[in-house]
Amino acid sequence: MKRGQETTILIGLFLCAAGWAPAEEMETPMIGIPNALVIDDGILGGGQPDEDALRTAAHEGYRTILNMRGPGEEGSLDNEEDLVRSLGMNYVTLPITGGAAFNEKAAQRLAEILGEADALPAMVHCASGNRVGILFGVKAFYVDGVDGPTALEFGTKSGARRIPEQVRMLLSGQAED
Repeated sequence: MKRGQETTILIGLFLCAAGWAPAEEMETPMIGIPNALVIDDGILGGGQPDEDALRTAAHEGYRTILNMRGPGEEGSLDNEEDLVRSLGMNYVTLPITGGAAFNEKAAQRLAEILGEADALPAMVHCASGNRVGILFGVKAFYVDGVDGPTALEFGTKSGARRIPEQVRMLLSGQAED
């Protein structure tokens, strides 16, 4: 073996040992919530979890529960924040209550929350999972730099079933934020 090759191998071994190895895929345990689906590594989206689902999430190692429902929204779990915190998970709210709330600011906030070092795995929920999918589509557009049609497709794959016209226009470039 030539001297340069030995040096390259040693540097490679050093970098791997120092934590510079490629990131491993994060597991995303499936939890029994309405319309549950894995949006990305470490991110489960869907509808309102019940108490058993939150307990299961804690048991499965989830670190963050992100609730996109508005305060006092019908069908919400009354003690969700207290329960989540008592189970040792982070509880974050990002209320999205209408078409105008799907904007660049909300997309940036979603990215910040999920970008925290200890955020993943995370469960992101609304009532049915529809708003979750829409916001992930809007995030793809504003934060990830994806074109509008691709962002809409990603939103649909992330749980959106009914996309408000205002959001469609926004992602097509026909409306302003």
